[in-house]
Amino acid sequence: MKLGTIFALVLLCGTGGAAAQQRTEAVQPRVERELVALMREIDRAHQTSDVAMFDSLWADDYVLTDYRGAVKERAQALAEWKAGEHRYSSYVSDDIRVRVYGEAAVVTARVKRSSLTDPSNVGEFRHTRVFVRLRGRWRLLATQVTPIIH
Repeated sequence: MKLGTIFALVLLCGTGGAAAQQRTEAVQPRVERELVALMREIDRAHQTSDVAMFDSLWADDYVLTDYRGAVKERAQALAEWKAGEHRYSSYVSDDIRVRVYGEAAVVTARVKRSSLTDPSNVGEFRHTRVFVRLRGRWRLLATQVTPIIH
């Protein structure tokens, strides 16, 4: 009798796990679409110097590692945008790949950009962005930028 009960529990847990897996897989494409759309908004914010968008998107403990390897906390990065240190004539992400881990996601992309304020900040770069869902909305925790050398 005990063995039958254990077997039934294992089957129920296995079925529940499969159902949870199916629900997660069903949600995945929607989350991926949300994050790709957010990446497009980030592109637009770079092109229009939309400081308010960055202020709203970046988590309180946001950190940026820029293309030179400099690490900037949220306050410093935001101050640079407010001071007009970053302006772009073009900024376009492609090859966007989204990996979702529950309430967190890692998004990688190639970014083709042309800075109006920094002549060395032109060309193709790989970006890795870490997002987390806080209070129902995606917030950006970290960005790592690496130049693509051809």
